[in-house]
Amino acid sequence: MWCQKEEDRNGDSFNVSKAFRRLEAFADYQTRMFEKYFSTPIDIESEQFKKVVQLMDIKIPKDVHAETGAVVWVMDLQKWDMASFKELESIGLSLTDVMRWFWSLMLTSMFDDVTCIHGVVIVEGMDGLGLSGMMSWQSALKPIETDMNEMFYGITPFKMKACVLVGVPWWLSALLAFMRLFISKKMSERIKNYSEESCQKYMGGVEYLPNGYFGGTLSYEERYPGMTGGNDDIKKEAEGDDEEEDIVF
Repeated sequence: MWCQKEEDRNGDSFNVSKAFRRLEAFADYQTRMFEKYFSTPIDIESEQFKKVVQLMDIKIPKDVHAETGAVVWVMDLQKWDMASFKELESIGLSLTDVMRWFWSLMLTSMFDDVTCIHGVVIVEGMDGLGLSGMMSWQSALKPIETDMNEMFYGITPFKMKACVLVGVPWWLSALLAFMRLFISKKMSERIKNYSEESCQKYMGGVEYLPNGYFGGTLSYEERYPGMTGGNDDIKKEAEGDDEEEDIVF
């Protein structure tokens, strides 16, 4: 499904050679990275994994993008705790734990038919991000950057439908304009440099963005339970139950 273009789906045909090239690359990556990251099973119920989920503030709502039908990944770098990224050991984590979380998320996405067919729209908030902050964030992830890039772009059947950058600072806007000179028109069109208002319009309205992100009002329900920080409704129910128990007591 990942390798199909729209005309292929209409004709119920598959690019088998393309699919197998990606499968072979994926299998090779798993083998090469086994000792480094995956020699022990990943338990998404473990406290270690839950700590990474809390650290990596990425929301993937159950609802899809209104126009394209793609799965939506939402993140706001202002909400990320960069101090914790620099001192992971102080909170009992390592970059290996972060990599294992990303790997789990990518595996989960691989078995999501919507991701394979329609891809993913990534919405990333960058308002207030200075050059020093960007460099600091890149430095914190530098040891796993190459392995992550290969996983995202080289071996996983994962389509990026669009990357929506919100509140981009002037210096990064200038850099993006320069970068567009050297990338394909198709890739350039996927990168959207939007204001918060334009982002809301592109996403189909504030009701398609999680509450607390870019003016969104959507009550958050995880598309992949246990992977991205819990559901608003479940939290509210839990809070209500606690209040009721206190009154009974």
